[in-house]
Amino acid sequence: MSKADKLFAEANKKIKLLNSWYKTFLMEKDKIKDEIEELLVKASEQYLINKDYISAIKCYEYLVDNYEDNNKYIHNLIKTYIKNDDMVQVEVLIKKYFPPDKISSETIKILTLVINENISNCDYDDAEKHLIMAESYCDYLDNYTQKLNFMSTRASVIIKQSEPRYKESSEIFVECAKQYASIQNLSFTAIPNLMNAVLVNIAQQDIIAAENIHNNSIDITPRYQNSYEGRFCADIIQTLKDTNQEEFLNIISQYDKIKTLSSDLVSILLKIKHEFFNSNIDIT
Repeated sequence: MSKADKLFAEANKKIKLLNSWYKTFLMEKDKIKDEIEELLVKASEQYLINKDYISAIKCYEYLVDNYEDNNKYIHNLIKTYIKNDDMVQVEVLIKKYFPPDKISSETIKILTLVINENISNCDYDDAEKHLIMAESYCDYLDNYTQKLNFMSTRASVIIKQSEPRYKESSEIFVECAKQYASIQNLSFTAIPNLMNAVLVNIAQQDIIAAENIHNNSIDITPRYQNSYEGRFCADIIQTLKDTNQEEFLNIISQYDKIKTLSSDLVSILLKIKHEFFNSNIDIT
């Protein structure tokens, strides 16, 4: 029997004692409950080390159901379901345990894990749903910076869905850029959001909208047009007007040497290449 199983077995003995008809004083019951809690916490930790997620879940479920101060156990239960790759149950628990009066910074961390798992599994519809939920929770916690991070992620997610929404994505990126520009120590973050807004419009073959955002970016932040990102977008637009595929690929290669292309940016550029040049040349 493993150390975790021994701890769990000992906890079960005490649970039976607690539930038996001959338990006596309230103080004794409280002592037994404390002992059960300690044993199950230690057992769950050992189960997690052993990657026995089902057994760890059993520990957390008892702790959630039988202890009033159970927020940390709810969070650990959801995390363990994520580790066990049971996103259906994660969804059930989110709906059950995350009403507004139970929202905390830890709740945001849990949702971030869920969102990352959604994106990793290419479940972009669920990712969008959880991102919107996370944004509303950030409003409740007055965490506006984190909300902008979720908004920017959502703008990337909705163009990966089966029915991509490029226009909406571009609008979200522009709104994020405006809001970041108004935050003194985060104003630089407006620049990549503006670049994404420009490129998303190009990806749906709307060069005019892309140029409008690029040219009017000075109203949001004057730093954009002279930045690497701003010059990159200007050069990309020009190569597309010139239908110069070789220069298009060269510009991307040069930019990647200065600022490594993110997976999201690669996806957008692949879409642009397909729409304008319809070739199989690798840009990654």
